[in-house]
Amino acid sequence: MLEKKLHQHTFKLAHHFFLQIMQILTQYTSAEVCTYYGEMMGLGQGIPPFEFKVGERVTTVPGKNVKTQRTGYIITRSYHMNDKTNLYYLMVDGKILVKRYLPADLIKADVQEEQHKL
Repeated sequence: MLEKKLHQHTFKLAHHFFLQIMQILTQYTSAEVCTYYGEMMGLGQGIPPFEFKVGERVTTVPGKNVKTQRTGYIITRSYHMNDKTNLYYLMVDGKILVKRYLPADLIKADVQEEQHKL
């Protein structure tokens, strides 16, 4: 019992540390550094492949599930077992959004910016 509580506490501290580091990185470094660090942490191992990497810069696509277009970074990702789909959580302007995003709700920010230029 004590071992389980220690493991949970350690996980929470590690996750909190990761979020703090990503908050700093997304505000002061390049997208490549954010992606490298997010992948290095190895979050999400053991689940099907993801469409986006942790630390990758993305833009939301307004539609059925999204009302507001935002650009931010993938801060964490998960897999919804019942719906059999990947879920993504974003950090925008240093704040972690509560909303979960589906793969169809997101596009890589550099792709979106290129389409906007045309």
